[in-house]
Amino acid sequence: MGERQVPNNIQRTEVPEEALQALAREVAREAGLAQDPNDTALLQNDKARAELFRTLAFVNVGLLTGIVATVAFLPEPRHIEWLSLSMGTNALSISLALLGLWYATRVVGQGEERRRLRPFREISMLGTVLSFGEGLAAFDVFALLNLGPLS
Repeated sequence: MGERQVPNNIQRTEVPEEALQALAREVAREAGLAQDPNDTALLQNDKARAELFRTLAFVNVGLLTGIVATVAFLPEPRHIEWLSLSMGTNALSISLALLGLWYATRVVGQGEERRRLRPFREISMLGTVLSFGEGLAAFDVFALLNLGPLS
């Protein structure tokens, strides 16, 4: 009595799961409930770039702290030119990291702005990494030349 009967003239067909999911995504996109996967991926990329610049700035500040702590323990530092080079490139690297962070946070979610500022963001990234490497190498040379007073 409570059983439902299917009319004989309607045929049931199996719809593949993938087709249903594609249809659901399309309906959700048209209704504005879901975002385009490409826009979502670009947004996540922008957020990751901003986090990378934050990390680079943090690492550069850590190097600067290490330089200051090492120099504080030296009784009579020698070869100050290497220290100056290291401090200068480290300051440059911190500045470029903060500039890159500004560029990266400014373009999060902005389509046209992202395309316009991308070259500046990439140049900031390259400059930050190269100046960090140069500053670290100059500090290593300074530390090696001052090993005598430490022992």
